[in-house]
Amino acid sequence: MGITQAALERLSSLGLLKKNDMAVLDVGSSNLYSAFSDWVGKFLEEYGPYLDAADVGAFAQRLAKVSGHDPTRVA
Repeated sequence: MGITQAALERLSSLGLLKKNDMAVLDVGSSNLYSAFSDWVGKFLEEYGPYLDAADVGAFAQRLAKVSGHDPTRVA
């Protein structure tokens, strides 16, 4: 499954994402497209498990770096 930052923002604005009160079944590989590191960090702080701020920042940077969509790349 793939999802964009914009789609996650929309789900959040509709109140469909709730910390500690939801479950997601994802079949196949998980992909996040077109994400920015500052947004990823804020999203993790709001919806993710507790992580040290340094760990969140480092992970957010790595995830944002690889979130670009490249239809010609085969994994």
